[in-house]
Amino acid sequence: MKKVLLAYFYASALGRIVFMATSTLYIRWIDGQSPQQFAWYKPTSQQGRSARRSRPFSENSEASSLNQGVCDLATLQGLALGLRLVLIVPGRQVHLASVKVPSRNQQKVAQAVPYALEDELSEEIDDLHFVVSRRATDAGYAVAVTSHRSIADWLHCFDTVALRIDQISVDTLLLPVTPGHWTLLLEPQGALLRQGEDHAMALPLASLDMLLVTLLDGVAAESEAELPAIILYDLRPDGSEPLIFSEQVAAQLKPQPLPAHGSFWQLPLIWSSPLQLLQGRYSRQEQLGKLLKPWRAVALLSLLLAALLFAERYVTYTRQQAALHDLVAQQTQIYRDAFPGSRNVVNPQVQMQQQLAQLRRSDGGQAGFLTLLNSAAPHLLSDSGNEIHALRYRQQRLELTMQFKSLAAIDSLKGRLEAAQLLVTIDSATSRGDTVEGRLTVMGSAV
Repeated sequence: MKKVLLAYFYASALGRIVFMATSTLYIRWIDGQSPQQFAWYKPTSQQGRSARRSRPFSENSEASSLNQGVCDLATLQGLALGLRLVLIVPGRQVHLASVKVPSRNQQKVAQAVPYALEDELSEEIDDLHFVVSRRATDAGYAVAVTSHRSIADWLHCFDTVALRIDQISVDTLLLPVTPGHWTLLLEPQGALLRQGEDHAMALPLASLDMLLVTLLDGVAAESEAELPAIILYDLRPDGSEPLIFSEQVAAQLKPQPLPAHGSFWQLPLIWSSPLQLLQGRYSRQEQLGKLLKPWRAVALLSLLLAALLFAERYVTYTRQQAALHDLVAQQTQIYRDAFPGSRNVVNPQVQMQQQLAQLRRSDGGQAGFLTLLNSAAPHLLSDSGNEIHALRYRQQRLELTMQFKSLAAIDSLKGRLEAAQLLVTIDSATSRGDTVEGRLTVMGSAV
């Protein structure tokens, strides 16, 4: 049962992670509104897959009206809970360009791009944020440029309600791209024009026709190919003032039908643009690196201290294991000396306790083994040159085989034992070089 509950817990957790990873709230920053307004869209799982395939979210405006809308920041805070947030910012605040740089090294390209575009920009390079595509096309590297102030304002707006933006895209780069065509979107606040993969711009409605004529003349001057057709999406509300186009522009327009009350989200938008603005100093990885940088020295010292503590404990453990091994060897030797007939010594401490218990049970006289040993032990090794080679207890007698430094040492030991009221018999004394091997029998006092 426990395994089943654990499996259910991990499966549920994984499901929540996958859901959060695929649930995204798209937020479009609407210019010219006070207080600030936002258009939002939360695709269903099927619509989310359509978005990744760069297809229209929905062809049914009634269905998609349930998960889109316009609201203020406070309302958006409740909608954004637990979702991945993608902010779509106005194209008029982002300059798009293509730059040819004779290098494939991303670091060198990033360093060269600002100076290559310096003449096109009205602000100081240090005040601008540059995002460069990873791959170059025939036209060069795609570049998006916006001010640090703009990004700071966008992020600060959401910081005030504790919302974290995960990605910032540009609305002009979401418009669909069709080979040989331009895409033009008309909205109340202005027009968006996309001319290709890396070329897009925001245009004012008041001078739209004049600007389109200028752009078409530029294409005609550079190439003898046919002028591009202009796919037109008009999202202005009914009753808006009609736009008057010149014959040159009108001939290229291809108006596209939209559902009643159509919205930006019902266009065949493209979400795979490589020019996401939260890169460089604004990337989550870069911000995390800056946050952790002051703590790197502390972390390094902590790791070093942990390594030293581990090494010290390992050395201590090794020494203790060696000491334990020596202690077991000493116990084994003592056991063999006390019980010479023993062959298999596995646990000398336990076996010694068993042997002593057996002796205790078999002890029936006044001078039992433990009593006799307790009385004799303080005197047996009181001289530094004395060593016990063998000890045996039988018939209430303690039989000792010992090594002495001299015959006088034997007599001295006998005198001390007798003074302790023990009966001592020297069975033999044999000289062996500089030492004497003696055999003694010790018994309890007859008193």
